[in-house]
Amino acid sequence: TRLDTGKLEYLFGGHSTAVTDVDWQIEKSSKREFLVTCADDCKVIMHLLNDRRKNSKKKWVLFRVFDSKKIDQSWHTLTYMKVVIDQGLVIVVSQFGFLYIWDFRKFVRDGLVFGKKVSFGSIEGLDVIPSNSENSLLICTASSDCTVGFFRLDKQIQENMISHSRIDKKI
Repeated sequence: TRLDTGKLEYLFGGHSTAVTDVDWQIEKSSKREFLVTCADDCKVIMHLLNDRRKNSKKKWVLFRVFDSKKIDQSWHTLTYMKVVIDQGLVIVVSQFGFLYIWDFRKFVRDGLVFGKKVSFGSIEGLDVIPSNSENSLLICTASSDCTVGFFRLDKQIQENMISHSRIDKKI
């Protein structure tokens, strides 16, 4: 909705329950714009701004849908997410302590890089930063079980494994 006129510009659909997080990113190499959402329905939905045709109005189109119920079939909420656009990654955490990582450029295994329980509590915070090396990311989670988790995702092992260590001290 435009703030100056109140006119609805575009209505995003696709989720069946409350949307819990949103991220809007522009890919540097291609200048493509992505709007990514996660929700209580256990889905991550990526929309792509399609403006490749000359003289056409920009239009958001559905790009990818990731479903965490394929990994954890019990009811859960996807709580927070970060998009690392230039590495093609969507990193999402859940109310039941799961960490999910999808590569939106890959279609094998639905793009899933990692999906496992990493906390005994609900994950209530998420941050992602590049490490000192360009070949890995550091993922930090804050959980209701009074823990902070640090995880390193190495580029060369993205498809097979994730190494992690936990700090199990009350803060």
